[in-house]
Amino acid sequence: MSSEATPIAPMSSEGTPATGGRAPLLTDAAHRALRARILRGELFPGQRVTEAQLSSDMGFGLTPTREALARLSAERLVITLPRKGYLVTPVTPEGVRELFELWRPICAAVAELAAVNATDAEIDELCAAADTLGQTPGHPSWVHGH
Repeated sequence: MSSEATPIAPMSSEGTPATGGRAPLLTDAAHRALRARILRGELFPGQRVTEAQLSSDMGFGLTPTREALARLSAERLVITLPRKGYLVTPVTPEGVRELFELWRPICAAVAELAAVNATDAEIDELCAAADTLGQTPGHPSWVHGH
């Protein structure tokens, strides 16, 4: 046997580690909330934010907010500014190009699946919408012989 002692984590009354039960849940919630605010544009690209400001605004403690921001930094949604806070990642032409390049094969696959699995009613609805928009003259012959 080893002579080194193995540290024992303190346990809560529920039988879970006292340090691991609540904090990860708060960090996950803070991460989801911050990510949603960025994606909805509530925190806009190029905006500078601080842990204290976000913690106060959202009602989370500093630790869950800090850990959520670290995750968002790893996801490239924020940029860490040492001793100054964080910057919501600015949208750049290069970033938009990268995003479109990533989506190109996904969109092609989704369109293919939609075309292969579409019902006649869905195809008719799509053709009617295209006609309304003036995208196709008359009745298109390129969709399943319609």
